[in-house]
Amino acid sequence: MTISVIIPCYNMERSVGDAIRSVQAQTFKNWNLIVVDDGSTDGSWEQILLAIGEDQRCTAIRNENGGVAAARNAAIERSCSEWILPLDADDKLAPRALYEYALAVQQNPDADLIVPWVHHISPEKDWLVRRQWKGYDSLLQNNCLPNSCMFRRAGWQYAGGYRDGTMYEDWEFWIRYLFPEAKVVVVQKPLIEYAVRPGSRVREAVKRHREEVEIIKKLNPEKYGL
Repeated sequence: MTISVIIPCYNMERSVGDAIRSVQAQTFKNWNLIVVDDGSTDGSWEQILLAIGEDQRCTAIRNENGGVAAARNAAIERSCSEWILPLDADDKLAPRALYEYALAVQQNPDADLIVPWVHHISPEKDWLVRRQWKGYDSLLQNNCLPNSCMFRRAGWQYAGGYRDGTMYEDWEFWIRYLFPEAKVVVVQKPLIEYAVRPGSRVREAVKRHREEVEIIKKLNPEKYGL
């Protein structure tokens, strides 16, 4: 199998190179990478080109700013693999991450989603988030899945891709991508190094949690019986 890793990037000149290099350093070799610069106004584009260099497995795209959902969709449209793995431009893959994702698929060929444990890192401390899957009903109520879950490209297409309209674009996508009978496999190992940053979109979304939940319900009334 081959895995397409997608990295959306907006003004992440300090970290996007490390994110790219974490993909290039994988022990699993059957991958390709698509990086989308979402209209950055800093030196992100130059850092992307520098990190990619002559690596033919990597594709760089420069678009006008359209938001993270549009950037991810643009990357997936250029992908050529059955399996898609999103990676934020300030996060990194553990060296054996793609191997563990691929192994999970090999052991569960009917899987719809592969979920990693995540190593959270902040300037003050770091900690391991041991993700669990408690079923689709739990997903409707709680943002319980990380961004860097690996999913099927066909499922992304069927769901209609990522959508704008909420700061919880990952959660909203999982709600449309998954279904009550979906097979979700959790890899009980830290595969992602997640950067916890002051002022990040995730922290802003948490501050607006109630409002964002109502937006998600309005975007998916049939899922919530509205």
